[in-house]
Amino acid sequence: MAGQWIGQGARIRVVDNVGDADRELALRVLNCNPTPTWRSLTLIGSTLESIHGKEQHAPEGTLLPILETELGEPVVAVWLSPDGVERRYIVPIEVPWKLLLSWLLEQAMPEFVPDTLRRARRVMAFDENLMTRSERDARSALTALDADYAARRRQLEHQLEVAESAAAATREGLMYGTGQQLVDAVTSVFEYADIDVTNLDDELGGTKNADLLCAHGGTSRLVEVKSATGSAPERAYQDLVRHMREWTTLPGATPIDGGALVISHDLRTIPHKRNPTPYTRPEFLSAQAEPVISALDLFSAWRDEDVETIHRLLFGSVAVAASALQRDVPADVGMDAAVPSSARKRWFRR
Repeated sequence: MAGQWIGQGARIRVVDNVGDADRELALRVLNCNPTPTWRSLTLIGSTLESIHGKEQHAPEGTLLPILETELGEPVVAVWLSPDGVERRYIVPIEVPWKLLLSWLLEQAMPEFVPDTLRRARRVMAFDENLMTRSERDARSALTALDADYAARRRQLEHQLEVAESAAAATREGLMYGTGQQLVDAVTSVFEYADIDVTNLDDELGGTKNADLLCAHGGTSRLVEVKSATGSAPERAYQDLVRHMREWTTLPGATPIDGGALVISHDLRTIPHKRNPTPYTRPEFLSAQAEPVISALDLFSAWRDEDVETIHRLLFGSVAVAASALQRDVPADVGMDAAVPSSARKRWFRR
């Protein structure tokens, strides 16, 4: 038997279709305090040395997982001998012995070796034929509680997997993405906030201007999306200003109300240690006329599902007021009456 250490971020779950006693052990180990150090278990063979040389022997028996990672790596398991008579349980060393002994007496022995309890005259406590009604009812309630807990845990684990899968691409893009990956993550956040987003590279057939054209509540902005492994370069903001100046020269371009720069900087640094402010030079800040949005701020608003903050970062307080106005529109008034006609049209025409 060999074990390889697993990182603390691994999620552990109960294996499906295990017996009652093994499921009870899994739940006790999973919820014991302190949390065990998990190791991936592997059944290995042995090597014997003699005067005739080395002899390799294949693993004997079968390893049946009881607790496993989301990748199917067993961390608590039972070893069955080839004849199926012997059972050996492999659990983390941190699991308290009292927990294991109580499980052995209350769950394992009645299920696997009931004759042992009879010889020890413990049968009166565990033989259902000799239990009082109160004992049977309490035991049944406890069994049902364990089953409900296991079912609820599986349900919550599935919800977590779905939520993580949905958030992974946006989170990775905002925190560490560059190029198109970052643009896609920013687009996802804006669309989550009901902002109309047009990918200008697709519309214009190349990188001829800014990355995105965003519209909401009758206001539209060009959005430049940039990344930097170190400090945020000032030329990124200058690119935005240049694209705004060139926008009116593009065929079919509609009027815009300004621009915005979304920048993800300090990519070599872990997110919570990055400088929260992309630019700090006073002269540059005083000359800045368009909003600069840190990817960290955008991520924070998206993580907290704060749509109003996303609107305020991109459009300012006017957009927040417009959003509030739309929420206050009576039910008998259509949305077309609440939103200006300029907000419903296509924001870029070829």
